[in-house]
Amino acid sequence: SEVDVRAGSGGDIAINSRNLKVLAASRVRAGILPGLGSLDNQAGDININATGEITLADELTSISNVVQQ
Repeated sequence: SEVDVRAGSGGDIAINSRNLKVLAASRVRAGILPGLGSLDNQAGDININATGEITLADELTSISNVVQQ
């Protein structure tokens, strides 16, 4: 699965859980895609609030917030 709010101006992602498992090449993405942003744009935030464990299953699974030009 994928949660993706990347665009020209940031969207936010908020995850609240006890235990968070991001499995099987799943991705959580925020940021600004190439060619869509300007100097005044700001990427969104990824806020993870977990009271227990956070697990990323493998090298294909990711949580990222990237600004690309």
